[in-house]
Amino acid sequence: GIQTGLFGETALPGLYACGETACTGVHGANRLGSNSLLECIVFGNRAAQHCADLMLPAAQAQYEAAAATVPEAPATRAVPAAPPLLDYVQTGEAIRGIMSTYCGASRDAEGLSRAIASLKEFEETLLAAPIRTTAAVETLNIAQIALAVATAAYARKDSVGAHYRSDGAPP
Repeated sequence: GIQTGLFGETALPGLYACGETACTGVHGANRLGSNSLLECIVFGNRAAQHCADLMLPAAQAQYEAAAATVPEAPATRAVPAAPPLLDYVQTGEAIRGIMSTYCGASRDAEGLSRAIASLKEFEETLLAAPIRTTAAVETLNIAQIALAVATAAYARKDSVGAHYRSDGAPP
């Protein structure tokens, strides 16, 4: 293998070696020719970091020199801002809070109306979100199910089974 230093550097400036191409000897007689996946990961990472550390000052200087020669761009139309990213964990917690507060064991029309209004806002926001990740879809499902539960509880004016309306007729 190629003789390397602690960061995978070789005798040729700018050339790095790791894994099966390198002869590091870190495993002693246990490995021949550095045939080790762990060694590839460790020394590959070390080589990349070392290379970046060496190149960064020169790249920064080149960038600053090039930036100084570029004329200022003329004014252009403003680009509309992207919608803010949603925090799906926080949104899910807010929906659970609404359900606990207004759709718990004891419900009334005023609380259910507030819940429905808030849940509709969450549903609209989630439907308009441009990103469709697992978290986004799960949070939308939570909002829609919560809205269905709150709407059904609002529609049922009397108390039946586990559904108790504090403002309705006694069971």
